[in-house]
Amino acid sequence: MSVDRIDLAVRAERARALRQAVRVRAALMVVITGWVLSENAWPQGLYFVPFMAGFAVAPFLIARAFEADARQPLGWLYLMVTIDAVLLALTTLIPNPFYDNQIGPQVMLTLNNENYFYLLIVGAGFFYAPALVLFTGAVCAAAWAIGAGIIYYLPDTIRGGELPTQSYSKVELFELTSNPLYIDPGDLARPVVVMILTATVLAFVVRRARALLAEQAEAARQRTNLARYFAQNMVDELAGADDPLEAAQTQRAAVLFLDIVGFTGFADGRPADDLIATLRQFHARVSAQVFAHGGTLEKFTGDGVMATFGTPRPGPADAANALACARDMVAAADAWNAERADAPALAIGVGVALGPVVIGDVGDGERMERAVLGDTVNVAARLERLTRELDSQIAVSADLIQAAGDEGADLAGFEPAGARPLRGRAEAIDVWVYRSVTPSC
Repeated sequence: MSVDRIDLAVRAERARALRQAVRVRAALMVVITGWVLSENAWPQGLYFVPFMAGFAVAPFLIARAFEADARQPLGWLYLMVTIDAVLLALTTLIPNPFYDNQIGPQVMLTLNNENYFYLLIVGAGFFYAPALVLFTGAVCAAAWAIGAGIIYYLPDTIRGGELPTQSYSKVELFELTSNPLYIDPGDLARPVVVMILTATVLAFVVRRARALLAEQAEAARQRTNLARYFAQNMVDELAGADDPLEAAQTQRAAVLFLDIVGFTGFADGRPADDLIATLRQFHARVSAQVFAHGGTLEKFTGDGVMATFGTPRPGPADAANALACARDMVAAADAWNAERADAPALAIGVGVALGPVVIGDVGDGERMERAVLGDTVNVAARLERLTRELDSQIAVSADLIQAAGDEGADLAGFEPAGARPLRGRAEAIDVWVYRSVTPSC
């Protein structure tokens, strides 16, 4: 899978995660703000409102900048993480200055507020960027360490690391450590180490999650490619199949060839962009009929189409589906001609045959292609060419008519045209034609 495709999948996930963060943050900040105001006296509790607003607004502004940049750089996410860490440090380490009975900042270090930083580290994992997770851990550790370090070196702080605590009695040591101004340096360093270790472990988890995301994107790409050739029900079956499809095999299938009658004259002198646009419109309409009837689109043959029914898995109504598809292709072509009344009408010829075909991969190690081969394929192609002689838009083999009838197909409009010789075959075959639709030109 290409790096570009992985990056697109990861960027899409990051954009979704950022949009979700904006909504979740806004909702949480409303709840948390109400909770904080209820726990703090009025109006002193208003001190926390600007911080809550910052947590709510920051991801919104970052998301706008993130999505406005076509490259969607991680720089915006690094900025958001930095803002979050700084705001959280200010909120959890600075006492509310509006209280008369002000507690010392040393007490703020005893409230286990460092636990909130772990939420930021975990939240960074949603952006599928191991480096961002490591950066978040480093920024959170730095924000906590700087804030706690400033408090530790305040003049009135009792710094445990500078006292000969081994000379204290148990009672004296208890009284010392119970002092609200006492700070043990180990209590400050421990959160820093745990934050970095948490970010490191999470980064490995995110790396694995990114690999799984890439695998999912590749699986989605493969299903999309399958959907270009198979009907959706067949895509679901192939995606869940355990057996490989590469082995060559022979099986019964219906083969359909379609071609635009007189396309060479239509294309003569027409601008290239107009010609390609016309072909795309035509191919879109006829390929939709293939998929609607459970067929497999084998290939576009210039102005034509080759499709099979009963590949890669035979079904209970392959002949009936092929016959109905041929009829609906004619109807779709007529409807398309009606839409483009100002342009020359284009008639089509459709040939359908039923019989054994060989399915397998052909090519070399550089390029492989799925191929459907055999006499049935040649017969279908010859029947398509025979429609000009028989003055009908559809010519099918009698074997197909017989099988379609047995499968309950509607045979209205089809009539026998007798035995017809086909180029490349020693024996003539019985042919049926569709007479209900008058050729468009």
